[in-house]
Amino acid sequence: MVDRGHRDVFQRVAFGSTFFSICLLLFFEMFGGVFRWILVEIGLSSFIYLPKVLMLLSMGLVLISARFVIQIWSLFFIGGIFILYGTLANGVVPALFSVFMLTPFVASALVSDRLVLLMSSSGPLIPVLFSVAFVGVVLDYFYPMPWSGATMITMFGEIENSREWWTQGLTRSAGFTRVSTTSATLLALLGVILVSREKTGVISNTLVVFVTLMGLALTTSKVTLLSFVAVVFLFGVIRVLKLNPWVIATAVVVIQGALFGFSTYAPNFTSSYGVVSVLLFGSLMVRFTETWPEYVATLGESSSDVFQVVLLGAGIGAVGAPQKLFNETAVLADNALLYSVGTLGSVGLILWLYLAIKAAKLSVSPDFGERVLGLCGLLLLINGLTTDIWESTFGLVVMGVIAGRNTARKYTTHKRIDGGAPLTYPRSHVKR
Repeated sequence: MVDRGHRDVFQRVAFGSTFFSICLLLFFEMFGGVFRWILVEIGLSSFIYLPKVLMLLSMGLVLISARFVIQIWSLFFIGGIFILYGTLANGVVPALFSVFMLTPFVASALVSDRLVLLMSSSGPLIPVLFSVAFVGVVLDYFYPMPWSGATMITMFGEIENSREWWTQGLTRSAGFTRVSTTSATLLALLGVILVSREKTGVISNTLVVFVTLMGLALTTSKVTLLSFVAVVFLFGVIRVLKLNPWVIATAVVVIQGALFGFSTYAPNFTSSYGVVSVLLFGSLMVRFTETWPEYVATLGESSSDVFQVVLLGAGIGAVGAPQKLFNETAVLADNALLYSVGTLGSVGLILWLYLAIKAAKLSVSPDFGERVLGLCGLLLLINGLTTDIWESTFGLVVMGVIAGRNTARKYTTHKRIDGGAPLTYPRSHVKR
């Protein structure tokens, strides 16, 4: 019989190590290009997977030590069924690699409360991280970094160290990260956190918005830029109009649905269009006319039973990076919703809608950490229009925290004796 005191200590160690591994992974992702280049130089390229390996081990400790409610175990059971289905449909290696890639989502859900608390208490750190991310983007745009365009050999084959690419001759700056879309996502998320703080003035918020937009412009990530503008605008509207969460969630879903509908008759870009038009809308039109239709067609060809694909999807490991690494024909979604449905079928659609509704609820929370979490989730869901956020570390962590956060808690506000701003606590934290 294990002593209760020892079990509690073991649980704290398990959850603490999971929390540490997530923080390590986020730090590694922020400086992904630099770290990968250093590891290649010292001959330890496979160590890029160390944070996720530590995360898997710590998650194992959590599962052994913690007592979960039946809902959590039900989710693990359903996940196990889809892993088995993906293994049978797509092979062992792609399925296991996909599970390995999605690990941050599950780990973040397990320690969601700690991560929200970190977000609430890391005020001085956010401006520093934001400044470092912006400086990295600027430096990479004007000066060639040694890690840009390099590749590395790992246990899973040859992969990019830091992608070097252009749009109509313009460099897509990746900063200290692996790819420009990662830098853009990082800048946008940090910008949203800074703007949504309560004790900030109009001038400081305007400066943050301007710097964020300038950094996003250097990455040429147009949808991320639009997502940032939309969320900042939405945050202002929420504060003034006190919007219902269902209105916010519905708006996100309608935008995605309308764009999918438009993709069925969107014009194809040709040389007759001007450079500016191609620069602004070309990549989106390519997705409308090529990427998304080809993705749907490929999934349809992967199974003779269309109903099976719609209901269960093509299985874990059938979409994105696993296919790109281990099979000749890559099945690329370039859209978070299509990625979800293609992998998990109807369950993927339900998961996407669930996260949209929960992010909307969190965005109107009186608690700062929850409110920031919700706004970041909405930004990622909108940005998921043209990106696979399920293959982004930042996206997986934010969505995992949203999935694991309890939005049913009630809050109470207390006046301060010193006359300062009122304090808001969950009622469960208030002594009666």
